[in-house]
Formats: sequence, structure tokens, C-alpha cells
Amino acid sequence: MRRNSRLMVVSGALAVGLGLLSLQGYAWARYHGHGGGSGVMAAMRVVRPTLSQAQKEQIKSLFQTKRAALKADHQSVREARQNLAQAILSKGDVKGAIGRLQLSQGRLLQDRTDLAQQIVAVLTPEQLNQAKNFLTQWQSLRQQQHQQREALFHQFMQSKGGSND
Repeated sequence: MRRNSRLMVVSGALAVGLGLLSLQGYAWARYHGHGGGSGVMAAMRVVRPTLSQAQKEQIKSLFQTKRAALKADHQSVREARQNLAQAILSKGDVKGAIGRLQLSQGRLLQDRTDLAQQIVAVLTPEQLNQAKNFLTQWQSLRQQQHQQREALFHQFMQSKGGSND
């Protein structure tokens, strides 16, 4: 009974530790500008109200064609991330796990880029211009937000006597 209690405590502590590690990784990635997207798909949503019925049908068909590949790509990235975490914790083949993750992420990026290019080909010059204008403003806003977060982070770290790393 006592051994089971210790095992439960250790398991619980490990779960909490891994959860905190995940949150720390997420916070680090968000601080360093990852995870927010490039804004291309947001720009596509901006032009959506101006699409003709034929354009909507073409874009819907493009999404349906790519859906299975994108779903498989996302699953592959998830599995590769899990494998990397396991390799780190078990002191396994971390380099191999990183390579598999990079390969999975590359396939996902390629498929998403192909889809975006196919959607852009459906747009009129006016709609494309609208998307470009939105994207320029989106990226400017993201840059401002990044600079504000960085300044706040450094201000907080200096006031708490922490390091700037």
C-alpha cells in the first residue's frame, strides 16, 4: 500500500512537472513570436465577403481536396512532437526525433503553402490587393505587439532583479 502511494505521488509530480514544462515551452514560443501564424489565412477571411459564388465553390473544392493531407500532416506533427518529448525524457535518439519533427513540419508547411497559392490564384486582382493591404497592416500590428511584449518582459525582469536571458 505504501509503495503504491509513493508511486502515485511520483507519478503525480511527474505529470505536474511535464505540464509546467509544456506551459513554459508555450510561453517561450509565444514570447519569441511563434504560434501566431503569418496572417495569410486571416487575409483570406477578409476577402471572403467579396467572393462570388463560383469562387466560393472553387475554394471549398480546394479545401476538400487538401483536407485529408492536412489532417495527416497535423497528426504526423503531433506524433513527432510526442516522440521528441519521449526521446528527451528517456535520453533516447533526440537528433533522430528532431529530424522526424522537422520533416513532418516541412510537409505541413508545404501543403498549407500549396493550398494558399491555389486560393490566391482564384482571387481577382482587386481581392488580392485587399488581402495584401490587410496582411501589411496585420504584420505591422504583430511587430508592434512583439516589441511591446519584449519591452514588458525586460522591464519585469529588471524590476525583479532577474537576468535578461
